[in-house]
Amino acid sequence: MSLRYSRNNDGGKILARRRRSVRGFTLIELVVVIGLILILVGLTMAVGVAIRAQSETRQTENVLILLDQAVNQWEIAADRQLSWGIDNTPTNLVYDVQGDVDGSISPEVQLEDLLRRISTNQSARDILAQIDNDFLQQDDDAFLRLVDPWGKQVCLIHPGRVADFAVYGDILNEADLDGTVRTYHENVFGIAANRILLFVSAGPDGEFGDLSANPESNDFKQTQDNVYSYQPRSIEGVP
Repeated sequence: MSLRYSRNNDGGKILARRRRSVRGFTLIELVVVIGLILILVGLTMAVGVAIRAQSETRQTENVLILLDQAVNQWEIAADRQLSWGIDNTPTNLVYDVQGDVDGSISPEVQLEDLLRRISTNQSARDILAQIDNDFLQQDDDAFLRLVDPWGKQVCLIHPGRVADFAVYGDILNEADLDGTVRTYHENVFGIAANRILLFVSAGPDGEFGDLSANPESNDFKQTQDNVYSYQPRSIEGVP
């Protein structure tokens, strides 16, 4: 509303009011505004999900670092490296961790076996105790299983046995670069390097995928968000 002055017959001023019509939003304008609001809400939610995934990925990386440190602490206390192999029995533990070559023992079970083993050392237990209880589940005697922030069990991938022509008839130039014979799980989850245990999380999508699959396949694409304790060697081009 605006104000204006006018003169009366006696020359005095009188106050007059000029009314301006008020126009409301049209239906199209309302639809456009609502659409913009929905787009902004969607973008905000997408950014929030991405930030949360990044935070959970970093958290997983930190958990795997602690797990690796606990293994190192056990080895320092034992004054030797952890051993793994397929000759273990409940009454005769030839190796520290039950190994696998043909995929018959899942990597999740192998990690549970590892956790029980290194839990026997107090220094290693102290390191594992730094992992949030939501991720590392335990009872009174030992740590039982490790899950990532997305609820999937973390896997242990161990290197294969050392290639030996005299004992196994291995063709040595077909061994991996660290001199080991690749296991089934190394082909699927990633090749352990320098005979060092490899820990793997499936990442935000909850699927480990298959590194040996065709790069254009969905199985291979599922591996791209996996979280590793260190970067495994590529399947392609490695004998």
